[in-house]
Amino acid sequence: KNSPNTKIIGITGTKGKSTTTSLIAYLLRVLGKNTAVGGNIGVPLIEFVGNNLNLDYMVAEISSYQASDIEYSPDFSILLNLYPEHVDWHKNHNRYYNDKLNLFKNRINSAPMVVNSKNKRAMEMTADFKDVVYYNSKESLHVEEGFITDGVTRLYPVLDLPIKGEHNFENICGALSVLRMAGENISDCIGALKSFVGLSHRLQELGEHENVLYVNDSISTTPETAIAGMEAYNFKPVTLIAGGYDRSQNYSELASYVSKPSSNVVAVVTMNQTGCRIAEAIRLAKTDDTIVEVFEEKGLEDAFVKAKEITPKGGVILLSPAAPSYGAYKNFEERGDHFKRLCNMMWA
Repeated sequence: KNSPNTKIIGITGTKGKSTTTSLIAYLLRVLGKNTAVGGNIGVPLIEFVGNNLNLDYMVAEISSYQASDIEYSPDFSILLNLYPEHVDWHKNHNRYYNDKLNLFKNRINSAPMVVNSKNKRAMEMTADFKDVVYYNSKESLHVEEGFITDGVTRLYPVLDLPIKGEHNFENICGALSVLRMAGENISDCIGALKSFVGLSHRLQELGEHENVLYVNDSISTTPETAIAGMEAYNFKPVTLIAGGYDRSQNYSELASYVSKPSSNVVAVVTMNQTGCRIAEAIRLAKTDDTIVEVFEEKGLEDAFVKAKEITPKGGVILLSPAAPSYGAYKNFEERGDHFKRLCNMMWA
């Protein structure tokens, strides 16, 4: 710890860690708390050791790699979700899940942990854990009828939030649950949600061209996050650009989502290693009533040109790759920046 009075908040999960970590730190600062952010986002935690910053809170994003051999649990912690990921390092999905859960196994003084009740795997794998507080359930902080809701009390309308998508609304509920668990009064900071703009590369709206909206969701590296991205624009026709490094992910759920007759996804343009697997999964899932079309391209530039050509006016071109960036790019930021450059060239 930075000092004996510093409270450590640990955030882990397959997706949403960076947004939730940033949001918790933002709201704590609104409450006037001296707060630092580190771990898998920003500054490595080791750099805070020995620094006399007199912090009230250290908010730490913890990856599965970091959690796998951690020997101490934070004062307060949250598990956002568990999805298949990182099998190249963890060797199998079960080990990946258990490495994540190692973060919570050394809690002292009955330190409670917060768990997302809407994520089935997170619920199953923490069923035997003690001192668990749930969110996204009717009795707790959840989203209902367009409002962030606490039990039966409406707190904040989601239409007034600058960040979009049901997954982000759920992350807000998780962040507020952690703050309450830490003893903070969430009513003193909830109004500040209107000023939280989220992260670059996560459903980042870059602008419109010829009445088509371009959205950078390059941070999406799993099928689940790509589905969440498409759901955020379920009121518009969407062209999805997807594909990347092959990490043995299962694309059947994504294929089922875009193939539903009721789906708003009009086209999927695939690219890179997993492009052919995504395209094949969609072809297998299609029915006679499916409207989605599938196009296979080599890389992002070709996919961008194809998406621009086929997307109807009033639609959205969504880069939400459902796969890591490795091989074609150094990281998801570089991939997202390439997408931004393609947009800027178009607008120039």
